[in-house]
Amino acid sequence: MQPDLRSLRELEHSFYRAPSAHNTQPWLLDYTPGRIDLRFDPDRHLAAGDPTRRDLLLGLGAFVEAVLIVAASEGVALTFDAVPSGEEVGRFVTADGPFETPFMRDDVERRQTSRLGYRPGRLEVPLLAAARRHLGEREELHELPSRDVLPLFAAADRQVYESQPVVAELRRWLRLSKRHPDYFRDGLTYECLGLSAVEAQLLALLLRPRVFPLVRAARLHRLFASAGTALLDVDGSVLVLERAGDDERELLESGRTLLRVWLELSRAGVFTHPLSQIIDHSATEAELARRIDLPEGRRILCVFRAGRSEPPPRSQRLA
Repeated sequence: MQPDLRSLRELEHSFYRAPSAHNTQPWLLDYTPGRIDLRFDPDRHLAAGDPTRRDLLLGLGAFVEAVLIVAASEGVALTFDAVPSGEEVGRFVTADGPFETPFMRDDVERRQTSRLGYRPGRLEVPLLAAARRHLGEREELHELPSRDVLPLFAAADRQVYESQPVVAELRRWLRLSKRHPDYFRDGLTYECLGLSAVEAQLLALLLRPRVFPLVRAARLHRLFASAGTALLDVDGSVLVLERAGDDERELLESGRTLLRVWLELSRAGVFTHPLSQIIDHSATEAELARRIDLPEGRRILCVFRAGRSEPPPRSQRLA
């Protein structure tokens, strides 16, 4: 007898631990007894910062992998049919056999992004090899010294604050006070950003629509960018995921890969922090491609810091 897939709604609090840009959690699930349809909420897509939908599709792919892992942990055999079209992503249906994965529900719930200070030390060769075992045939994972990437990150981060639409989008998803109505639902809380309550209040003031043009005119916004360089100004590792092909199905598949890599690192006590700014800015993306000797026809999909830090605060979730 086939299971009633509507019962999986009870596991959403685990599914929703999947990563997404700015913690927007764009996924939407529509349940019927025999299948679960996955689509995304366009209001939760970062249209200004992610116009190509790269980060959106990577996040949706990570969500797919999280659902399959959690369902398998509970003894429900699922498979996913990707049929991306407009806001539709695909569907989960019952499978003849269990989804094969080395991970469990606890692994999905344990994984975290850390924006705190990282301890010195690059990732060990055996750990990198374990992470690379989760790659697809058309994917590669490069490791670079964090200090080598620092100038690219600093230049790209400055560009974030040069774009009014991107700043407006960032402002929408920042949760700089616990009085914010969505503080306990989604977005980037000041605690997860490693800010004190006072620092968060100051940032909220500087980012106000009437204040920020003055901040930018005085070039004070460069202080925002320089504040993030401590993340990389230490002996450490930055990982770069790239692949051949970048249609929507392939991006979903790489999102699934990305979650598997992050879960493998998490099991070893390693946290991650995406550095998407670098590949959102054409000049820094081109320089990074040169440094990893990226062949023609391949695309960088994700850049992230990976290392050990103090346990970060838990980010909030809708479910």
